[in-house]
Amino acid sequence: MKVCICGNPINSEATTNHVFWEEDYCSTYCRLFDERGLEKVNRGELLKEKGNPNWKNFKGFFDYPPIQSECQCCGKEVVLSKTQEPSKPYCSRACHTKIHRHPKSRKSQFVFTMLRVMKHYAKTKEDGRQWVNSAEMYSLMQRMGCHPEKNPYAMLMRIWTSRGVLEQKDSTRISETGNKLSIKEYRFKPSLLNEPLGKVFYEYAGASFDGE
Repeated sequence: MKVCICGNPINSEATTNHVFWEEDYCSTYCRLFDERGLEKVNRGELLKEKGNPNWKNFKGFFDYPPIQSECQCCGKEVVLSKTQEPSKPYCSRACHTKIHRHPKSRKSQFVFTMLRVMKHYAKTKEDGRQWVNSAEMYSLMQRMGCHPEKNPYAMLMRIWTSRGVLEQKDSTRISETGNKLSIKEYRFKPSLLNEPLGKVFYEYAGASFDGE
């Protein structure tokens, strides 16, 4: 089992691990902490800056600092804490509701999760590992323990490719019996990586993100 930079074990196979796509970290917080080269902060010094008269009592304590992330729906700032919601995806209940009640996407929660995983792969992995086929996505999503028994991702990936959110390519794999298999692989379109995913989710399905 892998160990995160903070010392926590990483069990990417656990169905209770809702950030299973973070293969090298236990949370979004720890990935950002590592990527940004951050360090723990002296609790006493922080209390001193705030005018706390007892700051000297805490000079030997070091804490993980708050980290600014972005809402997976609207792109606004989300502050992550190492101890409270270290993988918080949304800035508000309104954004959470917006994703779960998408007017033009059946099963919008797991469709959005699929897109979120693929965007994460496109932003954090080398080119060869950004591409995912439907069977791999199905296996990955099953780790959540709350997705369909039958694989719907071949159809969903084609739909979101036709909408312009994903890219598709033909690939060849060698089966366990040595036969060549022709498969289709998909990745999140690079030109959309800096767009708020919720806005992409709405507008590329022909819905108004702002509700107008």
